[in-house]
Amino acid sequence: MKSETKHHIPQKPSPDKKDDLSEFRIITKNLVYVIGLSSSLANKEKLIKYEYFGQYGTIVKIVVNKNKAYNKNSPHGPSYSAYVTYSKPNEASIAILSLDETSIDDHLIRASFGTTKYCSYFLNGCECNNKDCVFLHYYADENEIIKRGELNVNKAIFANQHVIAIKIADIFNPEV
Repeated sequence: MKSETKHHIPQKPSPDKKDDLSEFRIITKNLVYVIGLSSSLANKEKLIKYEYFGQYGTIVKIVVNKNKAYNKNSPHGPSYSAYVTYSKPNEASIAILSLDETSIDDHLIRASFGTTKYCSYFLNGCECNNKDCVFLHYYADENEIIKRGELNVNKAIFANQHVIAIKIADIFNPEV
């Protein structure tokens, strides 16, 4: 007897809906977006260390954004953001659950899954020749899609991402 598994395969949208796809962001489950990094912590070499993000798994890539400072007038100094790519979704999930709403260097750290968008070449039905393209070249599952405007206004997104992170991290597994 065959075991049946259901796979949700997103339907290709009709051609008149393709333009709408440029407004969506897709949750990337091995990518952590972190905000609230102090000036001293907003450093690739420091973040990769075991004391910080390295303890949660194998880091594939770190991008620190020091071009845009947040809370510039804070008595503890400005805050910065970073994207940390892990080799596995469960590693990113554990990092999010461990770091979100913690304080490091008197800065409140917020962590969530990072997002990406559809590649413009893909949306136009063309082949993308950029071998390092970080954008999507396939239709994402509808449960992983967020409208761009909702990222800033929907406070429940952090809570929802924690639920997803708990499932992915499998933290109730005694081997973890």
